[in-house]
Amino acid sequence: MKKMGTLLLLGGLSAGVSLLGILLFLAVIYLDKARFFALLHLL
Repeated sequence: MKKMGTLLLLGGLSAGVSLLGILLFLAVIYLDKARFFALLHLL
C-alpha cells in the first residue's frame, strides 16, 4: 500500500515538473517572440 502512495507521489511530482517546464517554455516564447520567429525562419 505504501509503495502505491510513493508511486503516486512520484507521478504527481514528475507531472508537476513537466507542467512547470511547459509553462516556462511558453513564457519564454511569449517574452521572446521576435527571437523565436527568427529561429523558426532559420529552420
